Amino acid sequence: MEWTIERAMPAALILVLALTCWWFGRRTAARLHQGRHPETRLTSAAQVALLTNGPIRVAETTVASMLEREQLRADSVGRLYRTPTQPSDALTREAAELTGTGVGSGCGGGNS
Repeated sequence: MEWTIERAMPAALILVLALTCWWFGRRTAARLHQGRHPETRLTSAAQVALLTNGPIRVAETTVASMLEREQLRADSVGRLYRTPTQPSDALTREAAELTGTGVGSGCGGGNS
């Protein structure tokens, strides 16, 4: 079998096409692995909660995380109170400000 330009051209085009597809596939996989836009990644439980069920879920998630980190405590009736532990981010600081500070004050800071 003798190789001529007419016989080699289809094989060369197929090889170039295969290599191009392989290169684009590797490049896309690398971008997905590294994250093309890291600023759009979800970085907190509150962001995920907002996307799943909206602001109500954000509030529930924030209170749960504050209880877990002992930034809030609940009494036997279910009222929430702040503890001396300082909140770590803006959302939990805002939630702490809306929470009661001691005996006789419930959620929202008012008397119940």
